[in-house]
Formats: sequence, structure tokens, C-alpha cells
Amino acid sequence: MSPRPIKRLIRSKPTLEGAGVHLRRAFGFGNTSEFDPFLLLDDFRNDIPADYLAGFPWHPHRGLETITYVLAGTVEHGDSLGNRGAIGPGEIQWMTAGRGIIHQEMPKGDRVGQMQGFQLWANLPSSLKMTAPRYQEVKAGEIPEIGHPLPSGLWQAPPGARGVVRPDCDEDAGATAQDRTYTLSKARASAMPGAGRPNSLAVTRASATR
Repeated sequence: MSPRPIKRLIRSKPTLEGAGVHLRRAFGFGNTSEFDPFLLLDDFRNDIPADYLAGFPWHPHRGLETITYVLAGTVEHGDSLGNRGAIGPGEIQWMTAGRGIIHQEMPKGDRVGQMQGFQLWANLPSSLKMTAPRYQEVKAGEIPEIGHPLPSGLWQAPPGARGVVRPDCDEDAGATAQDRTYTLSKARASAMPGAGRPNSLAVTRASATR
């Protein structure tokens, strides 16, 4: 498979969300046709607790799925179905809003005050807009890893592999994972960090089985 050409670089923008959380938004609340079915991508890395501890108090969602991945610190979840949970580094939170749910997400930093992670919104197909809401956590030990870490902290993918090397729903290179989501059961995101450019994303194409 030949590499896809980069269409353009998108620089994330500083944004305030929730009760005053400082984050950076790669895309969302605008023209997202290039990213369909993805609606929003937020990067909430921060090492100033006052800029994130207010969190995202109770608010509604409908007709989409939110996927939260934590790299440092923790995010605590609560919702109107009575679900409670927390995810830490290397763990994922999947919430299907479906016909409607109210929830809150409260970030907490690690022992040095660092919080890092991102959240992706995925649009549900019209046939599933009114599906029953649900919440799931995927712990680090449940996520298959492809490749191996390098001394630099980066990952070395096996020959022929491109993109994410720690997938949650991918069957390449012999890795399998339980189907936990309606929109991303066999997702392929053809994106990579902008070469040498902080807070940027090089976009080729985003796709998912829907």
C-alpha cells in the first residue's frame, strides 16, 4: 500500500470548554466533511491544574459517540444511567449517547499535576441515532499492542504497518479486540503529527466502518 499524500496541515486552536478547561481543538463545530464521520478532536494536555480541574460538569449529548483516551492523569466519568468510572494512562472511555444521555467528565492530574489526553466525537449513522445510550471503559491491559517501544519513547511498527501502533479495534498484524462501538469497529485514521510542528495534524483521510 502506497502512502497517501497529505492534503493539508491543520493547526489546533486554543479553546475554553466545560467550566473553563483550557484545551486545543484540531477540528469541530464547523465544516467537518473531510473528517466524516468524525465531528470533533480535542487535545486536553495541560500541566497547570487551575486550567483543567473545573472539568466538564453535567451536560447532555445525543446522536454521537465520545471516545476519550488518557495519556497522563485520570478522567472520572458519571452519567444519568448511573455509570461511574475512571480511566488513567493508556485507557479509553467510550460513551454512546444514542437517543440522549447526561454526563460529566472530571480530569485530575498525576502526582506532578500533568493532565494529557484527547477526545474524539464520532457521528452515529441515522439508523442508530435513537439507539440506547451506554458507557464502556477499556483498560490498558485489554488493548493489543503492535510493534515495540524505542529508547526515544516512540513506537516501532512492524514492516508494512503505518499509523497507530496501539489500536483498540484493529485486526491487522494478528491483533483483535472486542467490538465496543457502533462507529469505529474497524476504524482507519490516516493522520499523523505534523512533521516538526507542535499542535498540528497532517491530514490524509479519515474513514470508518459505519
